[in-house]
This record gives sequence, C-alpha cells and structure tokens, in this order.
Amino acid sequence: VMNEAETEFELDAIIDAMKRKNSDIAEVFVRCYLHGFEISEIASNLGIQERRVRYLLKQGEEIRDRMMNY
Repeated sequence: VMNEAETEFELDAIIDAMKRKNSDIAEVFVRCYLHGFEISEIASNLGIQERRVRYLLKQGEEIRDRMMNY
C-alpha cells in the first residue's frame, strides 16, 4: 500500500513528464483531473478548441498510463 507521500511523488513525476513533452498537456491534465474542470471550461479558460483539450488529455493519459505501467 502506497502512502500519501509516495502517491504525491509519483503524481509530481507524471506531471513533470507531461511538461517535458508539452506544458499544455500538464496544464489541461491538472485542470481536469485535479481540479475537476469540464472540457468546455478548460477550452474557454485557455482559449483553445475543445477538440484540442481532448487531444491533450489523451496524451496526458497515455503518459500517466506508461509511467504507472498499466
């Protein structure tokens, strides 16, 4: 069982990996999964299309899954 510090460390590593690929991936991922924003809200706040938000989320999920070995 992982403790909270280990989980937070892993999350930081995942977000850092996203930032290295494209900082927008990390921004969208954090807004969606950590802050609970809807795709439409993220698109509006960042001034990008919803299609782009979905694409960035998919890339973020792929990075997360690779790092978590799913």
